[in-house]
Amino acid sequence: MKPTRTTQPIIRTVLLSILFLSPLFVIPLVPSPANAEAAKKQSTSSKKGIDIIAIVDDKSITEKDLETRIKLILVTSHIPITPENIKSLREQVLKNMIEEYVQVATAAKFKVLAKENEITAALTQVAKENKMTLDQLESTLKQNGIQMSYLRERMKAQLSWINFVRGAYAHTLHIGEKEIDIHFDKEKENAQKDQFDIYEIFLRADDVSQLPSVEAQAQNLIKQLKAGASFRMLAQQFSNSPSASKGGYVGWVTKNHEGAKAYEALEPGQVSYPVKTNHGYYIYYLADKKLAGQGSTGDVLVSYKQVTIPLTAGFKPEEDPYLSAHLNELMPTNSLGEFEKAAKERDLPIQSVSDRKLSHFPPEFRSFIETLSVGKPSMPSLTPDGMMIMIISNKKAAEPEKPLSREEVKGMLESDKLSKIASQNLTQMIGKTYVKLTQPSDFPNLAYGKTTKSTATA
Repeated sequence: MKPTRTTQPIIRTVLLSILFLSPLFVIPLVPSPANAEAAKKQSTSSKKGIDIIAIVDDKSITEKDLETRIKLILVTSHIPITPENIKSLREQVLKNMIEEYVQVATAAKFKVLAKENEITAALTQVAKENKMTLDQLESTLKQNGIQMSYLRERMKAQLSWINFVRGAYAHTLHIGEKEIDIHFDKEKENAQKDQFDIYEIFLRADDVSQLPSVEAQAQNLIKQLKAGASFRMLAQQFSNSPSASKGGYVGWVTKNHEGAKAYEALEPGQVSYPVKTNHGYYIYYLADKKLAGQGSTGDVLVSYKQVTIPLTAGFKPEEDPYLSAHLNELMPTNSLGEFEKAAKERDLPIQSVSDRKLSHFPPEFRSFIETLSVGKPSMPSLTPDGMMIMIISNKKAAEPEKPLSREEVKGMLESDKLSKIASQNLTQMIGKTYVKLTQPSDFPNLAYGKTTKSTATA
């Protein structure tokens, strides 16, 4: 589900970008036997599970804390849990955890920490957006070895930081009538140009010497994205742009936008190559596009059910003793009801996706969906978690976007200002925080982690 153009309270903007944000393929969160085994090996192989790897002011971050957070990101982003993927994320995830500490410490100093009922309400909304109750969300995380407390901590940092920035800088967020008029004039002008609905990830390099390592990180993220990871989840976790709080969502732009060369040749659902700047690299995702004076290309909403049959460890798919029996029951079905009944009788979990815009799927997968008829099972497709079969339950035309009201435009412009202020202030706060890494050689690009004490958190 793409963020709409209508302005929503900033708490909702954060909620929609934290976890479970419409992956390119719907894959069960319960790990496959292969992933579960990899996770077990990774956990048991760490002899330093409780070792302290970083000290931020008076708070310690342990190896176990870092491993659990990485696992949370891998599971919710639908990235396979492998030693290679875990290693590639360690540095960036530790950086995020350090930033979260600064956010919470700052909010605590000014007595604007998010309250428990606010955090619970936020988590309830996350669950609702994913068609779960809060208990079901907690159960899903536990099945993957993740305690709900880790998600609560992340939510607490996000909400507390918003409280601080809003309270400290509310007086700077005034949007005048002239600014709103300029926005509407620009919208009218852009309607006569080709437009692109884009998301972005910006990876910052603190100096020129870091550009090669940042490019390598960008290439790694692109690899994960092409394998099916959620762009919005990775943007929220790793992007250094103010748009990170919205899952990297930029909105509709024209060819005048600085990254146009990277995405104007893409098809909806594709990811760009890394775009180099003097300060780092951008990665763009094209969600949709529309030609001058025309509607967007993705005007069809698709709803479907999906079953993923786990494969028996040690067997090739064609030799699996259970796979053929499952397929013989599912494939001959001639309706959605028969398909769901067959899956339930064989204890196969069913995932549901409702009203997904056709243009938001990767091009190859979009072409695959276009060939399917409503109520007819697809041909089986091999995925990292098993053999996937899907059945279309509905296809319908999308409703045209409604123009924004003046009040909605005002809220949107205020949120943009707030995001930029928040990003600038976080950089300043980190510069005034004591950060010490116990093994700095393990995190070569965390320059601030090699310093000694400067001053306490501002």
